[in-house]
Amino acid sequence: MLKIEKIKVESGLKLGNIIGDVEKGNLRIPRFQLEFVWERAKVVRLLDSIYRQFPIGSFFFWEAPKKYNNFFRNIAELRLPEPDERDHLTFVLDGQQRITSILDFLGDVFPLAAPYLGIYLDKVFSELPEEVKNRILSYRLDFNEFENYTTSEMREIYQRVNKYTSALTKQELRRSDFPGQFLDLSEDRKS
Repeated sequence: MLKIEKIKVESGLKLGNIIGDVEKGNLRIPRFQLEFVWERAKVVRLLDSIYRQFPIGSFFFWEAPKKYNNFFRNIAELRLPEPDERDHLTFVLDGQQRITSILDFLGDVFPLAAPYLGIYLDKVFSELPEEVKNRILSYRLDFNEFENYTTSEMREIYQRVNKYTSALTKQELRRSDFPGQFLDLSEDRKS
């Protein structure tokens, strides 16, 4: 049975700290996670949200017992150090697509492109002004950290987080794109 006291909810962790933990090999992707699947447009929207200080959702991390130190999926392009059996590892349960996207951008893998239309269009991270780089790296994240769970409990949590979320319909997206009197009137007519 899952116990609520095993979950720590935190906010205010800087994006740069998370990236540092990934680069040191302390934050890993568990074997049961998806491969990277985001399209570039989604990645660019994520980066624009970070730049504009919009929320990007909470991250879920699993602070795993040391016996799970070999339970990670290696991401070849990151060239992370192999963990030692004494190392303490944390696994990304939800947020891998976002973290991988950010790492790719910080590593100059791609420039900002459409749908981004701002003044930094076609720039890679290293070409941005220092103040913009700092703004991105100091972006504050919210996260939930799970402690003392087994791998079967974590797989169940992972499945529930990813299985029971619903994508917005096209109509729901239009509602957010075109708010106002017309939408209010159409909603009133429905009831």
